[in-house]
Amino acid sequence: MSTWRLRVVLKGDGKRPDVNHAIQQVVPLVREHADLIAVSIDNAFDLKNPDYDLLINFGGDGSLLGVARAMGEQQRPVVGVNFGKIGFLASFELADLLVSLNRLLDPNRHNGFPRRSMIMLEACVRRQNGDEEHFLALNDAVISRGEVSRLCTLECRIDGDYVTHYAADGLIVKTPAGTTAHSLSAGGPLVEPELNALVLTPICAHTLAVRPLVIPGQRRVELRVEESHTSIGATFDGQNYTPMKPGDVLSVQLFPHQFTVLGVNSQGFYATLRSKLGWGGQLNRSRDSQRRRAILDD
Repeated sequence: MSTWRLRVVLKGDGKRPDVNHAIQQVVPLVREHADLIAVSIDNAFDLKNPDYDLLINFGGDGSLLGVARAMGEQQRPVVGVNFGKIGFLASFELADLLVSLNRLLDPNRHNGFPRRSMIMLEACVRRQNGDEEHFLALNDAVISRGEVSRLCTLECRIDGDYVTHYAADGLIVKTPAGTTAHSLSAGGPLVEPELNALVLTPICAHTLAVRPLVIPGQRRVELRVEESHTSIGATFDGQNYTPMKPGDVLSVQLFPHQFTVLGVNSQGFYATLRSKLGWGGQLNRSRDSQRRRAILDD
């Protein structure tokens, strides 16, 4: 019988008492079934370190966005234990993790655990003077106006072909994982997370003729700031920001590596929409909770 053990990193915000308490509960269980490489409660552990097999993150979806970017090219499967509000990415509750940890850390059963891989974005902001800044994003790259409520004008090209000029408060370029975030509030479509596609959603466009656009994931999107009467900038996953000026270009394309989360239910997208967003006017929390518990007990 193989004696190989998974190498595991635990990550969370140690300043939160609930997170810190949960991590302390899990530590002895992980040590019993796997090799605990690090407990990172202050971001001291470099997630680009190749010497681990699985990350268990204690936090909300926002913390997982940071994890995806921090891993960069060294992507590892992630278990998200939800301590946030929604939990689209962080699909485990602490009770779920405690019930399924033995199976999750068993090397012979680990690869069969439900998982979901999601495309990521790599973006480049090119300045008029030739300088460049590079960013990663799991959800979206957004160009939007600043504090003054004035329109900006953006020229959009896809694979070099001219598409249109957007006169709007901004534009969102997002992955399917990002369609339940900012884009949804801006009127964008919901897209299943496994789909290889990009979605362009204008923010408060100043015309009825401009609507969200879904394009193949392999396309490259370029947005040039043509005109802005207020401050304008690019935001990535709502967490990283850089200012832009007229003449600057934001280029967005697929990152060659995908972000993978291990989940309670690999087909839980619509159940999550119902229970956490009230999609279809339903809030079936108890029914979806029962389905999730049945999966864990299998």
